[in-house]
Amino acid sequence: MKSINLYFKKINQKGLFFLSQLLFFLSITTVLGQEKVALNTTAEISLLNIFSPDADLSGGIIGEVLGNGNIQIEVWTYDESRPFKKGTLIYKLSTTATTNNFAGTSFTQTKNSMTSSDAAWLSNYPDTWETADIKRALWAIDKSRYDKSQKTSIYNFLSTNIKVNIFVFTTNATFSRIKVPGIGVIGSAGGNLQFDSNHFCYNLDNSGDPICTIWSKIKSPNLEHGSNLVFAAHRGYWGYDLGNGPPENTPEAIKAALKYTKVIESDITRTKDNLIVVSHDYYLPRLTNYSGPDTDYIYDKTLNELKTLKLRKRNGTVSDNNFITFSDLLDEMIANKTILTIDIKSAKSRNQMYTKECIARCDYDPLLNPTNADRMQKEDYMLILRKCIEVANTKNALKYVAFKVTYTYEDIVNGMPADFDKNLLSKILYFPVLQPGGDIQSKAQFIDTWYSTAGNKIMAFETNFKSESESTINSFSRGGKLYGNLFEYTYKITGLRPGIYSEEAMGPKGNVDRWAQWNIKDMRIDVRGDHYFLNSIPYFNISVLTTDRPDIWSQVQSNF
Repeated sequence: MKSINLYFKKINQKGLFFLSQLLFFLSITTVLGQEKVALNTTAEISLLNIFSPDADLSGGIIGEVLGNGNIQIEVWTYDESRPFKKGTLIYKLSTTATTNNFAGTSFTQTKNSMTSSDAAWLSNYPDTWETADIKRALWAIDKSRYDKSQKTSIYNFLSTNIKVNIFVFTTNATFSRIKVPGIGVIGSAGGNLQFDSNHFCYNLDNSGDPICTIWSKIKSPNLEHGSNLVFAAHRGYWGYDLGNGPPENTPEAIKAALKYTKVIESDITRTKDNLIVVSHDYYLPRLTNYSGPDTDYIYDKTLNELKTLKLRKRNGTVSDNNFITFSDLLDEMIANKTILTIDIKSAKSRNQMYTKECIARCDYDPLLNPTNADRMQKEDYMLILRKCIEVANTKNALKYVAFKVTYTYEDIVNGMPADFDKNLLSKILYFPVLQPGGDIQSKAQFIDTWYSTAGNKIMAFETNFKSESESTINSFSRGGKLYGNLFEYTYKITGLRPGIYSEEAMGPKGNVDRWAQWNIKDMRIDVRGDHYFLNSIPYFNISVLTTDRPDIWSQVQSNF
């Protein structure tokens, strides 16, 4: 008898729960005139993201509306103690028309009409509030938190994350996606469509994570700001103080860069024993106190041999720093909550700068080995890429990285061995690179191919060029449309940022390539160091700028 009573008790509990849920949805239908809850999910908003000076506060709905239909977004703070976890309304938009672009009408709301019994939370709202003003609402909530605090220590204003509930209600309508400021572009399944479903940042509950905040900013260029550049500090911030600053690609250089940017760009290559070391050059004497022959390179040495060397500062003096590994580099990203773009320095022949005669790694020279050189270079790139992904996976650090790549996504998938877990490929981001020169239609096709096969796996495109006459920064037609340059094409077709490596001089001799071959920059030919010219290029202002001088670019950007 006891077990029978318990059975009916459970049924009654389930029935009451079902009835409460039904009444909730009926109340929504009655009060809001909605027929369907098309989305009910949680997310996290970073206040630091919302209150950033260059924050993208736009939002809206994309969907199809029939007859007298309607689509409505509502975002509420998440309150575990309240019915249906709905705390305070912080954002609301609605549309009664089909739209292919993010759109929606705001509501004018007063305190008396706001659905909440917690007056303390509402006390800092204005008497009349426009429901698209999420920044105003979140400020009021943070101020309310402060009012409720004990005030026994410093209160970090606008620094915490807020968990929210997101609802989409539809009547005779279907929504395909919405955009909520501080969270991103959300699909009908409830994930952030800016990322692959396997990526850490796809989960909306991770939207307030510092790493997702950085990636979301990069993947959301904002043309409304005079300058919306993203800096990637090339090898950190190094060599300052008349060359006496820390050597490039050291923990000290990475930490020094953080006052300018949260994006680090480092070069990596493999050693003789197939381990991954962080280095811009193959050549040892420029970077270290190595006293052996100039013809010895990083790939000729084991990691243990390289670890015995000390790195040079920009002024040539020897420091106490050693080479770091890719694993060490990831540790810095994790410790500093910083993201990393990785330039893989894979196998490539060294050719004399002027005569083009091969000097080293000549089996990788396409002229001397036309049958196998390209294949071997690709295999070497894929080997290093695979090793990096495996290292990052063991550290649970895949979310921190994006890889620069001149190959297609299909090449990457096919370049992994049979026993490699290819799901890992969608847990990282990619930064496809277009080199200076070449045919503009081929470059546009490269962008199209990447976007069609791996759109939400892309961080941005590096659309490099050198001279003013280059096709990259001049107008061209494609698909019956005229584009001012490849920067505009990148943004208009993909919604992502273009990018450029803005070469600055590395020392009194000028620029240096991976073989440490020096070259004095001729500004008549290579304009990438001309800050004012670059800023005059349409759509350059939303670029990802990989630079050796984030300090200088920060000053330049403040004037645009």
